[in-house]
Amino acid sequence: MIPHIRVVHLEDISPGKFTDFADSIKYMGLKFKCESVPKPGPYAGIEWLMPTFVVVFIANAYFDGFLKEAGKDHYQLLKTGLAKLSEKFDRRNMPETRLVFTKGKAKNEIPKFSLSYSVYAELEEGITAKLLLHTDFTAEQCNEAISSFLDFLQDAHEGNLTPSSVNGLSNAQLVGRTLLVTYSPEFKQLEVVDPIPKKAREIAA
Repeated sequence: MIPHIRVVHLEDISPGKFTDFADSIKYMGLKFKCESVPKPGPYAGIEWLMPTFVVVFIANAYFDGFLKEAGKDHYQLLKTGLAKLSEKFDRRNMPETRLVFTKGKAKNEIPKFSLSYSVYAELEEGITAKLLLHTDFTAEQCNEAISSFLDFLQDAHEGNLTPSSVNGLSNAQLVGRTLLVTYSPEFKQLEVVDPIPKKAREIAA
């Protein structure tokens, strides 16, 4: 069974933390799965692509199949459920995570985006979008971000995206076949982020 919505979390996080979420999105025909994975050791890679402690993954089939049958009723249930779930794993409720950089790399060891919680979704076969949540977001800002992300996904699957739907979308660069987006509370809009400096892309090209 390929789930419409899947939650993957580290095994040292109690499965009970996801019971409320599972109950809140329960619906006839919805395929949901929650699974744990072992805690990894040190992880090397691009910070914004690192796996978070908790990942919610929304499959292509949710929008292109299930939602067309269930209608907007479940869409609102998912929005509310994700908002409540994010509150459990924000910076106030999770241990502080720090980054370690190689010698000579003068960067902030406090992550810009949460390493505790993220939401992924399929845009089309082989391409995903990842919502990055700022570590200093308030609960209200997290809710706004998740709501905007779900609206973006729905528009994408219905073919209603425009160049202004997401700031920077028209010239977005995928990283490992993943589109990285975050939310700007100032402009009340999603925006594309690129972890690879422009000069590095120009050299690679």
